[in-house]
Amino acid sequence: MNEYETIRARVSRETKLKFAAAAQRHGCRSEAQLLRLMLDKVLQTEEMKSALPPTRKSRNAGTQVNVLLTFEEHQLLTAAATGEGLRRTEWIVKLIRATLLRQPQFNRTEVDALAESSRQLAAIGRNLNQIARTLNMDPNASRSVTVERVETLSAEIKRHCALVAELTDASISRRSAKP
Repeated sequence: MNEYETIRARVSRETKLKFAAAAQRHGCRSEAQLLRLMLDKVLQTEEMKSALPPTRKSRNAGTQVNVLLTFEEHQLLTAAATGEGLRRTEWIVKLIRATLLRQPQFNRTEVDALAESSRQLAAIGRNLNQIARTLNMDPNASRSVTVERVETLSAEIKRHCALVAELTDASISRRSAKP
């Protein structure tokens, strides 16, 4: 024979009346019957959830944060994001990452500039390899390698480094908290 336990809860008079009316609407003989049905349903749902394999969240799964802005703040956010060719969410995420991690967050124009700069740097590297190969193959070729040619390549490398530093600084300072 089953042994039964009692579950009790104190509720307001209004809740008690609403619960009694719900029991009648659902065709229950008593409030206790409705309560048992509700408990069975909730516990059955819990059992079904626990029977499912646990979901594995990826390491990069994010957490959603909701922010309430004034109308004016929302307009400014939209203008700032649009000005950088980003959606509002992307702009906010870049701002947070730049501020908290102090890492540059580049917009599309900056990424394109960095890609072009890297392409030019790769071309400079190929020129240096050609110079080295020529010098290794023909010791007399050193006459064709002029100081001006090496200085030109050095200046291009310095220009590339300055561009990367400028873009990185611009990205960090653009999204840093203003005093």
